[in-house]
Formats: sequence, structure tokens, C-alpha cells
Amino acid sequence: YFCMSKEYFIELCQTIEKNDGCNKFKREEYLLELSTDKTNDSGSKIMNDAHPKSSGGFISGEVKVAITLRVLAGGSYMDLSLLYKTSFSYSYKIFHFVISN
Repeated sequence: YFCMSKEYFIELCQTIEKNDGCNKFKREEYLLELSTDKTNDSGSKIMNDAHPKSSGGFISGEVKVAITLRVLAGGSYMDLSLLYKTSFSYSYKIFHFVISN
């Protein structure tokens, strides 16, 4: 879908995570770790550190990068919202979040 090999996509995501940190990028594995019953130092659950999507789930950094690349390649927000199961407006917000950060 991206005219980019899987290896280059992974490398791009790793570079972004390295520059921004795992707390900001939130790769899939990071979100899985947060979704367990782990707590922070104050004893509260740390799942609220993740970015919720409009349907109540969570969107990983890899998916945010994928949505952004598709929009840059001419993809429609409406098609992407169906493909990645987000709202139309949230796909738009994701694109602008990734571009600005």
C-alpha cells in the first residue's frame, strides 16, 4: 500500500520511536504492555498513558504512521477510517498529529 518495503516501514517506525521515545510513539508492543494490570508508582493503572481512539480502543504508532503515509500518497480519510477502524475525523487528526510531531 505504501510503495515501501516492510523492512523500510519498520525502520522508519523505529527511527521515529528512537527520536520521540516509546511514551510518545506507542508501538503495538508498548500498548500491549500498558493494557495489562500494571500500575505506576502511585498505584494507579498506566493504561491512561496511551492515546485512545474514538471507538474506545488504542491506536499504535505504526498505525498512525501507516495512515499518514497513505494520506501523503493520496489516500482518502474516509477509506482509511474504514481500513483502520477509526472515525473519519480521527484519521484526519492522526495525520496532522504525525505531521506536526
